[in-house]
Amino acid sequence: VDGRIDPVSDIEVINTELMVADSMTFAFGRQFDAATSLFHVISYLTDTDDVISTFANISRHLIGGGYSCLTSGTARAA
Repeated sequence: VDGRIDPVSDIEVINTELMVADSMTFAFGRQFDAATSLFHVISYLTDTDDVISTFANISRHLIGGGYSCLTSGTARAA
């Protein structure tokens, strides 16, 4: 045992489904009240068209008036 905690199995989440997919092409076949993209996902997209595709895809999956929360980071000097 290495002491790490699996956050997904150690908490109870009600009415929540965790999904992992390509930000540019995922198709869940439904819309959501909110979408989150955490831990610098957008920062890994280096092509402007990929960023546009990601934002468009997220938008397609949001209901009218839905919210998206995206985080991005800045490089720090070592």
